[in-house]
Amino acid sequence: MKFFIGLLLILIASPAALWFSESQHRVKDVSSATEVDASTQAQGYVVFEGEPVLSDAPMCPGLDQSCLAVSTIEEQYVAVELVECGVLDLDEGDVLLEQVEDRCDADTGSCDPCYQIERRGWEEVSDTTSYAGLRVGAYEVALSNQVQFVGDLTSFAYVTAEGEQMSAQPEEVLVGDVRFSYDFFPLSDSLLVVGEAQGGVVTDEGEKTFVVSSLGYEATVAELDARDEASKWGLRVLSLLVMVLGFLLVASQFLAPITDLAKIAPFLGSHISAWMRGVLYLVVAIAASMVWSIMLATVVLLKTFWPALLVLAVLIVFFGRLAPESFIKDLRQKMRGASGNN
Repeated sequence: MKFFIGLLLILIASPAALWFSESQHRVKDVSSATEVDASTQAQGYVVFEGEPVLSDAPMCPGLDQSCLAVSTIEEQYVAVELVECGVLDLDEGDVLLEQVEDRCDADTGSCDPCYQIERRGWEEVSDTTSYAGLRVGAYEVALSNQVQFVGDLTSFAYVTAEGEQMSAQPEEVLVGDVRFSYDFFPLSDSLLVVGEAQGGVVTDEGEKTFVVSSLGYEATVAELDARDEASKWGLRVLSLLVMVLGFLLVASQFLAPITDLAKIAPFLGSHISAWMRGVLYLVVAIAASMVWSIMLATVVLLKTFWPALLVLAVLIVFFGRLAPESFIKDLRQKMRGASGNN
């Protein structure tokens, strides 16, 4: 099973994450938008700036003003019983109940001690977002969870059910206690909107990025560029880790018998086996990183030069079919000419 999971990670998961890492398009989308006047309706992917007018707006938590959007997360402090094996590492608030039957690996025969513990922590109960009705100039802006808010996005964390502010982990917390945290976007004097406009309504129906920003155009582009870079590098790191994990899962099926042989040695057998496993897995991780680097270069090449590569491929196919026929005709003509001279 580990072998097939490893193959899936190597052949599908890691390449997919790497491909998406190079597919960030926020800045590219916004740069392609048509600049229009907010007072005049236009069609297509547009960008405009104007004074916002709200209706049915939610109130900003902790502030006496209206918000464009308010996201609310409700959490409850719970206690859950579970079994953990290996080195016992209790988090703050965990309670050790009892030691239970060991867990043993059928392939290697090694066993780990297991414990039943009670783990306490905050569990999410609900995650909801409320949006205001928004109009900027001649456009109605239909806010949704697809919008990219840029600017004064604010967090207001950890409020009790009675509305009192609390720390992330108060000194005294009981099972059943509830807390709330908020992310919200306050109303500003002017808003920049980028989105697909149809019939005076800007929505997220298009494939391009939907943006509502309290910053100017240049600052918005700079912020979106930073988000593109963060997403790109985050997915790159994820792809690399998945590739290394896939290689380790595949290699473990072949390396385990080799490292287990070292356990035969008296006294130091287990230590030698652990040392060999560490060295061999390090070599496998380095090999996985090299394969990933080649894959990264290939993806970047395809993403950057794909139009030229597509044209080149078409030309190769086209002339590849014509070349043999023209070559044969030229050869026949030369042969005829040679026989005529004789």
